[in-house]
Amino acid sequence: MKTTFIIFFLCCSACSKQFPTYAFNIWNEVISPFSAECAIKANISLNYINNMINDGTIPNEVKFNKYLTCIYKNLGYFKDDGNFNMEPMLDILYVNEKLMTKCVEKANAEKDQINKSHVLGSCVVISLSG
Repeated sequence: MKTTFIIFFLCCSACSKQFPTYAFNIWNEVISPFSAECAIKANISLNYINNMINDGTIPNEVKFNKYLTCIYKNLGYFKDDGNFNMEPMLDILYVNEKLMTKCVEKANAEKDQINKSHVLGSCVVISLSG
């Protein structure tokens, strides 16, 4: 009985990830000038995007990744060579250099911007949702 409770507790704890509210609010403020336009370009619902991020999930779906790519381009996160430029990312108050270095290095290992966008977004959201 004790073992069952511990397993249940661990499973529930692992499943109850959530992106911190303060970070979610800052992110929405930063992307607000581009969010609707990028959602239209990617043919994806803003409600779906917000629900996924709030739940601590970045789905590996083409539409979602195109949305992120559009956002990152508008924020000036990509360098001319197609890799991420970490400097403008550090202006967001909920990230630090250590986190962004880890996530940018992982993302820049990908070949195209859509995959880079997924890896970066997923890395940040998972890291902060712990």
